[in-house]
Amino acid sequence: MLNIFNKDFLLGIGFGFLVSALLVNFLGSEKLTDSQIMDRATQLGMVYQESADIETDKTPVLPKENTVDDTEKNSNTEDVNIEKVNMPEQPEVVKFVIKAGTGSEKIARMLEEQGVVADRNKFYQLVTEKNAHRYFRTGTFNLPCGADMEQILEILTGK
Repeated sequence: MLNIFNKDFLLGIGFGFLVSALLVNFLGSEKLTDSQIMDRATQLGMVYQESADIETDKTPVLPKENTVDDTEKNSNTEDVNIEKVNMPEQPEVVKFVIKAGTGSEKIARMLEEQGVVADRNKFYQLVTEKNAHRYFRTGTFNLPCGADMEQILEILTGK
């Protein structure tokens, strides 16, 4: 019978831990610089959180208009037709924060409230189909409002 309190058994386990620690230390993965980590985080859609109390911040981008200064209007004596020219509209981006311990149902509800997804039940169904409930990452993400649900799930889970 195996006695786990045997001196030889405990020495064997201790020696195994020691050897594995040395192997991991010398043969472990390559060290990443801060800039490499930040570049990878940007690729995955993560951004810096500006303040800890803001959960989501929806900032629409408004088109700019061409305007004429008052000095230009006064110097011109003839009537001038001024046309307002709208710049092409840029896609709306939502800054989305996932805190540690947030469940997939709450994430789906928050996405619907911020206008990122149209139907939280369909998003939750997609999460269930992909078995992605435990793969949501914490952090701040820039989510495009025009993206489909699979793209959003990929950004939030990294898979």
